[in-house]
Amino acid sequence: LWQTDAGDKFIAQLIEAGRKFKLSGFNIDFEPTKDATAQDGHDYALFLNKTAGALHDKGLLLSVDVASWSPVWSLPALRIAQVDYIMTMDTYTSNFTTFQERLWTDVDTIGERRLVVGLSSTNLTSTLPMTYSEYQERLWSATASDVHAVAVWDEPITRPLWLALRQWANYEPPFDTDAVQLSKHHS
Repeated sequence: LWQTDAGDKFIAQLIEAGRKFKLSGFNIDFEPTKDATAQDGHDYALFLNKTAGALHDKGLLLSVDVASWSPVWSLPALRIAQVDYIMTMDTYTSNFTTFQERLWTDVDTIGERRLVVGLSSTNLTSTLPMTYSEYQERLWSATASDVHAVAVWDEPITRPLWLALRQWANYEPPFDTDAVQLSKHHS
């Protein structure tokens, strides 16, 4: 898309929609095919960089959803792109240890300033809603890593999630501090 008429048309349509609907920006969440290559990742980063530059010229923001399971999301290439926010889907995990490892990898690769931590409202293994303590440990782990933005992936947004998000956004300490391990990652 980055060197095609279709890409240019897409960017022009974004700018027009932003103006028409008085939007602050756009989020791009392109899902790759199993055939994606490292070259596709490089080209996608160039396309996002071109899109971000055009949107910024019109006062619009650009965010993008990424993960590490496909080469189309070249995190090192995206780190140097002009994208305003990079939302990681790597942290959609039921296991807290895996969540922390992926968070730390994304902080090291993307940087904490533009990183948005993706949260799932359900335990993806059991499909049950996550508990208040599970939300707390994830939110406070993000804070300990100097990440201050989260995005909730799915519904329903349960009462425990609302409570944990409210406390986190207002910098209120968690009720169950024993359940939250505030270890800061050091590379």
